[in-house]
Amino acid sequence: MGKVCKASEPARVVDSFHDSFHLQNDFIRARIDRESGGLASLSAIDERDNRLSQRLVYVNEFSGRDDDLQAIHARMVADEIQVVHHSAIRQTILSCGWLLDEQQGQCGRYEQCFELWHGARHLDVRIT
Repeated sequence: MGKVCKASEPARVVDSFHDSFHLQNDFIRARIDRESGGLASLSAIDERDNRLSQRLVYVNEFSGRDDDLQAIHARMVADEIQVVHHSAIRQTILSCGWLLDEQQGQCGRYEQCFELWHGARHLDVRIT
């Protein structure tokens, strides 16, 4: 397993698993998937159960009616995942990539910023 922070330690980025990046503080642990760049799991430090996962989808042909939404099966593929800030106060991971359809065509581009502050009980996520 990745490094576990003691209650007195600041939040830190843990990159010891081969398939993901981890952000962790005294209260929560977030795992960012290396392949997709999405949030693979969010859990409390003292629990093993996943509370939240996240994946972006592509919706085509929106006419304004709820029953007209057509989701295209697209998968997230990360071009780059980088730790852009790491200090005792906060750490930030940025993931950038593409949404690819079943024929590997590009449906859209994404950029996600995951930020965890020391002592926070929530993970900040910004998607553009």
